[in-house]
Amino acid sequence: MHKIYVPRVDPAIETAKIHWEKEEGDEIKEGEVLLIAEGEKTTFEVESPAKGILHKKLYPSESDVPIGEVIGIIREPGEKIEEEFEVKEKIKEKVEEKPIEIAETVNKRKTSEVIQLTGIRKTIAERLSYSHKTTPTATLILDINMEKMMDFRKILNQKLNKKLSFTAFLAKAIAKALKNHRILNSSLEEDKIKVYEDINISIAIDTPDGLVAPAVFKTDKKSISEISDEIIELTEKAKNKKLELPELIGGTFTITNLGSYGVETFLPIINPPQAAIIGVGKTQMKPIVTKDKIKVEPFATLSLVFDHRIVDGAPAALFLNEVKNLIENPQSLK
Repeated sequence: MHKIYVPRVDPAIETAKIHWEKEEGDEIKEGEVLLIAEGEKTTFEVESPAKGILHKKLYPSESDVPIGEVIGIIREPGEKIEEEFEVKEKIKEKVEEKPIEIAETVNKRKTSEVIQLTGIRKTIAERLSYSHKTTPTATLILDINMEKMMDFRKILNQKLNKKLSFTAFLAKAIAKALKNHRILNSSLEEDKIKVYEDINISIAIDTPDGLVAPAVFKTDKKSISEISDEIIELTEKAKNKKLELPELIGGTFTITNLGSYGVETFLPIINPPQAAIIGVGKTQMKPIVTKDKIKVEPFATLSLVFDHRIVDGAPAALFLNEVKNLIENPQSLK
């Protein structure tokens, strides 16, 4: 007898929606795809752990199943299966037959709509809850002068005859700064800090189904133009639900930009298991005082939220100031 489990592909996911590809009684080969599971805002295949016959499905298709739960049983031909799983299924059916009713006399509020948390929306809720509950964070906020960056972007746009994403410039600056502050390019797993060799910047992208954050791999080794092209490609894939699992779980640091929505400052939640995230606010004109006059120049606010178990405030501040220096002197980003 072999048990079929839903594998954990991300430490923050607690459940996955399953879709069976096989029926009870089907002969199964080892490594053959048994079902498709919807997990980290994408789908992944669950393969058979052994050769045999699919004896029992303990959960039907479309079920949201806890990660690590036994969802089915494979038996060898002629093998007799113990009754524990049959009993478990009967108990589950009895529980489902008697749902707990909420007394209407207690809740007098009228509801216009009830939206069930499923699929991507449920995954987002689980990830953010996991991050909020398990990660003690600290935040640093810094204004960055965007004038030189905006001029540099115009020059590159004309030179390359394309419109480069502003986020690409920021991703390049962050990736370059992370090379000198690698502790922020890490994650905490149990009692060990794992510092990643590659720098893969995740870009938060809003879709009709919710927020996803696919990664631009080896961001530090790519040009601003290459990063911009990848962000455009990832955005299209995200909107068409064609992102692949490695793109969604391979990031080491995240950028989320709400400037286009008119947001000035916000404190994003870390994308687990990463160590930090930067939130970008809108660029707006602000007065600055020089020696003998007041000037008005474009500024954007960056919010660095980081895992305080991994890094202290001073090293985080040095990193954020290096990002600021690179953005304010964009020629160094080549």
